[in-house]
Amino acid sequence: MKKLLSGLLILSMASALQARQVRDECDCKATSHTFFSDEWELIFGPTSPSRVTLFRDRMHASDRDACKGNGAFQAVIFGGKSTKNDRLARFFLPNCKTTLIVREQATPAVPDTDVLANYLNIYTVNGTFLSEVTFEPRHSWVGAGLQWQQAFYEREDGRALWYSIALPIANVKNRIRICENIIDNGGGAGVTPVEPGLAQVRACGNVGSCGNVDTCSTQCNTQCTIDPTVALTPVGSVTEAFAQPGWCYGRIDDCSSRNHKTGAGDLELRVGYEIVKSDHCFLDSFIGVLAPTGNRVRGRNVFEPVVGHNHHPGVLTGTSFGIEIWRPKCDLGTVWFYLDMSFEYFVERTERRSFDLKGKPWSRYMQFYANADQALLAANAVDFATGLTLHTPGINILTQDLRVKPGFLRDFNFGIAYDRCWWQAEVGYNFYARQAECVELDCPFIETAALKYLNGFGQTSKLVQINSIFPGNVISDTVDAYENNIIRTEDLCLESAAHPAVVSHTFYGSIGRRWDERERPVFVGLGGQYEVAPDNTAMNRWMVWGKAGISF
Repeated sequence: MKKLLSGLLILSMASALQARQVRDECDCKATSHTFFSDEWELIFGPTSPSRVTLFRDRMHASDRDACKGNGAFQAVIFGGKSTKNDRLARFFLPNCKTTLIVREQATPAVPDTDVLANYLNIYTVNGTFLSEVTFEPRHSWVGAGLQWQQAFYEREDGRALWYSIALPIANVKNRIRICENIIDNGGGAGVTPVEPGLAQVRACGNVGSCGNVDTCSTQCNTQCTIDPTVALTPVGSVTEAFAQPGWCYGRIDDCSSRNHKTGAGDLELRVGYEIVKSDHCFLDSFIGVLAPTGNRVRGRNVFEPVVGHNHHPGVLTGTSFGIEIWRPKCDLGTVWFYLDMSFEYFVERTERRSFDLKGKPWSRYMQFYANADQALLAANAVDFATGLTLHTPGINILTQDLRVKPGFLRDFNFGIAYDRCWWQAEVGYNFYARQAECVELDCPFIETAALKYLNGFGQTSKLVQINSIFPGNVISDTVDAYENNIIRTEDLCLESAAHPAVVSHTFYGSIGRRWDERERPVFVGLGGQYEVAPDNTAMNRWMVWGKAGISF
């Protein structure tokens, strides 16, 4: 008996460890990616719970003459927020991390170092900077969705041709809060000379067309460049690094104008036909288009807020089906089963996104020489500070215009509704799936840049990582061998700029009241949903909504 209990205990512990491992793998299916695409259909898509609940039969609720057609309008107020944001952090950070140990000049490499501070342009007087940094992404939204559905031709049996116009208007707020615990500030930002007779020189910043302006203004636009002949001003923390003017893209800061976006989502136009219509069941089918009225990503900030589908036009088709599955004889109401499904395809468009090098997570934040001329300037620098710090931020080089193909998505909504005395309550489940994005360079990559070796002075290397370096005489080359380390097109990891395939599950409930005895029937309702993601390619999040509508 004891052996049996011991065996069961060992088995249960092994199962728990295996479950934990599986959970960790799900939490980190994607890592070191640069772009997160929101599942906008689950907020106000054609088969989203917030759209279809309480509205499926409203077009025929009025008693108007069929020859004149029937119609309905609804307005939905919604809002929600993401949960389990550590999963989202692993999506953006390297090596499945949520917290990074950032250390200055770790030679030889220190095992727990996640990022070498110098690659972020952190240079301190003592060269001993050490910081523990946690990244906390947050996603929230609030807005309203409007939909008008109108029959424009009805047959004698009541089946109709109809059209629908829908438009969401929302404020989307995305923020990555940097929580930094500086263990050793290294004496503050600056560069200490290591050769006798050299005066301490602090690199002088010059951000070219961006201008030396406050970090919370629009200093970095799509034409942002830096002067390759002047070193960037060192910063003294990771928080400062991600807001420094020299980084034209991939920034993380607290600028309110960058963290949220208010606008109209994509305009949806549909035409449908009621294939079956009776008191006990119905079947509709539709086709439509999505006109891109939202915004597109610019690559300036990590986790940019987007309203709509990143400005991609789309086409859609789908079906709505309902059948009465229970009607008791004692007038206790009826129970209906609903199935709403839609299929959408989005057209390729050009977006500006960042990416890494193959096998080098977060290499976009490493230091580069833009070309051999800049490496030569560093090699011939008359002072130690310039020779050490002169570089081009990798984020400025590894951010390019990409042709993005979002491809197909599918959305299936299953609902069970109970109707009695003008009240309706519904519970249901939504299954959402989207294929992985495919990205390609819009223009040929200019093959002139090379990874700067951490010690500077024109040295380059293809072997360095953002978290480790080795003795320079082993893996680095002088400026004379610059050609050996040039980054080629085949070295680019464009997959890091694409959002992976997505599957998510949403559970919802709603309740509402109808007044169909009125000349113009009206209804009101409340609802809520929670989205569950099996891995970190989608968000866990909740949403609540209130709605009202009228038939005419």
